[in-house]
Amino acid sequence: VHHSPNLMVTQPLQQLMEKIPIHVNFDEHVSNREAQKVCGKLVWEFCQDQLQLIKLHLQKAPVTSERKQQLLEYAGDALDCGGGECAITAMEIVNLLDIPADNFIPRSWRAVQDLRKNELFWPALDAFLSLLLANLRYQPAELAAILEELSREAYAAPGIMGLIIRTLTSLQRSDPQYFAGESDTSSSLLSTLVRCLGFGPTFRRDQRIVTETNGIISAEGSKYCVNFVEGSDHELCQSVRLDALNLAVSILSSTDQAEHILEKIFQTYGELQDEVCKGRTRHFENSEIHKLKTRMMQALLLIVRFAVIRNIVGEDYKSKMLQKFLDELLEHNDQTSVRYLIEWTVVVLVSSCSEGGHGISPKLEQMLWTWLEKAGRTRIGAVPSFITIITHLACLGSFSDSNNSFMEKAIVDIAPWSMAQQFGVRFVAQMAFQKLWQASLRTPGIAEKYQVLNDCLSKSIKLAEKSAKNFLDDFYLCVFNPTEHYTVEDIFIYFPSLCGLPEDEIVPVEILSRITHPFLQAVRLTGKSTLQDCTCTKFVNKESLLVDNSKENIQRKITPWKSMGMDTELEEAQRFSKNKTREYEDLIMIASLIDRLPNLGGLCRTCEIFGVGKMTVPSLGMTKEKEFSGVSVTAEHWIPLEEVSEPSLTSYLTELKEDGWTIVAIEQASKSVSLNSFRFPSKCAILLGKEREGVPVELLNLVDHCVEIPQHGLIRSFNVHVTGAMVLWEYVRQHLQ
Repeated sequence: VHHSPNLMVTQPLQQLMEKIPIHVNFDEHVSNREAQKVCGKLVWEFCQDQLQLIKLHLQKAPVTSERKQQLLEYAGDALDCGGGECAITAMEIVNLLDIPADNFIPRSWRAVQDLRKNELFWPALDAFLSLLLANLRYQPAELAAILEELSREAYAAPGIMGLIIRTLTSLQRSDPQYFAGESDTSSSLLSTLVRCLGFGPTFRRDQRIVTETNGIISAEGSKYCVNFVEGSDHELCQSVRLDALNLAVSILSSTDQAEHILEKIFQTYGELQDEVCKGRTRHFENSEIHKLKTRMMQALLLIVRFAVIRNIVGEDYKSKMLQKFLDELLEHNDQTSVRYLIEWTVVVLVSSCSEGGHGISPKLEQMLWTWLEKAGRTRIGAVPSFITIITHLACLGSFSDSNNSFMEKAIVDIAPWSMAQQFGVRFVAQMAFQKLWQASLRTPGIAEKYQVLNDCLSKSIKLAEKSAKNFLDDFYLCVFNPTEHYTVEDIFIYFPSLCGLPEDEIVPVEILSRITHPFLQAVRLTGKSTLQDCTCTKFVNKESLLVDNSKENIQRKITPWKSMGMDTELEEAQRFSKNKTREYEDLIMIASLIDRLPNLGGLCRTCEIFGVGKMTVPSLGMTKEKEFSGVSVTAEHWIPLEEVSEPSLTSYLTELKEDGWTIVAIEQASKSVSLNSFRFPSKCAILLGKEREGVPVELLNLVDHCVEIPQHGLIRSFNVHVTGAMVLWEYVRQHLQ
């Protein structure tokens, strides 16, 4: 049988097959250990040989329905007694039977799970997925749910997702209707597809070493025969995501229920975020949630434009999609790459709706202005995103005459933000206004109408060279074009690279050959991208991208009381007491003008660490608040605190001066002395000003000295806690023994 796959089914063989299967049971009376092993092996071999004969027979000759049921029952029994290889053949037989296998599939699923740590797991899983695909029409909801459950386990064994996406692709080619409708089957299959779109597990160190080694070997090509025999799976995750993108666009191409499918994609994307975030709202650069959002937005950037230009979604749903993205930008919780991709998607969505010379949809246009106004009222940090979107749309120049009014409104609404207090908002608005003005020169009437505004802004906006020059060559603000760079290569290679994403998030050029759908092939790069010569954006925290592999310099947290030379038993007992001797007893930090609890708590912590003798606060009750204690981390228990309200400060400062203290105010005044040139006296009281207003003039007249910190940027002042920390360190540095 094994060596004769083309064997003809003769009459004698047909008669033999009618007697199969023959049930052989293990002899329970055999007590000898070795004999039991021999008997078990014989039973397994007999079972496996019978299964091979049955498989051959089914491939060569038809069988009756009654016979099919008999073979189905035997295949189920073989799962229990035959071992891994029998399980694989049994699943292949049931697949050939082409009948409902309600009870067999759960049993075969358990058999596959039992093989998880066995080399037979992967061929068994492959056979199981083929069986699942063949039986989907009999138990669609239940089997689709198993497929979704399997996709969740793929993060522990990435190869699973490669088999899953292959199964989904085969299913879509055979019957696309499985992905349509609002059934449980469709829901489970689309959820699985979305998991494939965002797939990219975080590898353990040993897995990463294996993956990197495979990549090195694969790069050698014909030098190693293993590259021909087995190939490499080091780019499996990127391959799965591209195959899933092909599949998603294909599904949208073959259905009249695109809105339902897109809504399911958005819903599952939200569920995935919840799974990864686990309730947290803020995350580090290149964290798991950051990478997931980047992958999903890369896919949505392509999927959304396809849906819009093919006109497979209605105007109401276009507005609904736009609102989702605008709300996400308004939250302003995403990392740079995600925020840029969302902005890009919004520009593509709105501009694609206007293709054909119809201009920007009034409804979509009004949403942009509305969300810009919302950001100005509720989340200033989000304003640059909406300014960027509006500027890109106004400068595209692919709209009808209605673009004149859009351009004009963009100039009028963005110009005031060029004078905003926040540097980030102000800088982006200034860059946007310059872009708008250059574009308006091609639009009759607008440049002449607002020439005075441009002249005023050009004269009054003084970009500090030292602070702004680092951003003037930023790729996103100066080079990026949402239509010119709408290519597969830019989206998956150059854009993530310029946003500072790690190397494993950048899709290799050779993997892009997996792009097969005509729409996706149409947006392949034909020449050289202008992004290739750009440098990484300055708006990414590069420290998060650095990995220090040195083993010589390790973190060492100090034990504060040991560094203070507290050797006696008395000092040991006093170390957690406010009454213990402070390192700088003659130093007082006057923080009575600070009313923001986080700043006050942080300053208290800094004072305790530096050994300040005493700190004043507006009210001791403030130290009980969570916003204070969350930053102070119990520092209020170890440093003497004194309540001095703002109205009492005049008399308090007067008393200090009478007792011989030197009062030093930290303020930018006409007679201020630079911090780096000022010598602090030992007996010193440092006065910090209010958050915005600084030190009131009536108090300035009472102090002995004014000190200011040298600055070179555009922002006029430091955060008050930061100011206090720098001044304290300078005092400590000068008085170190």
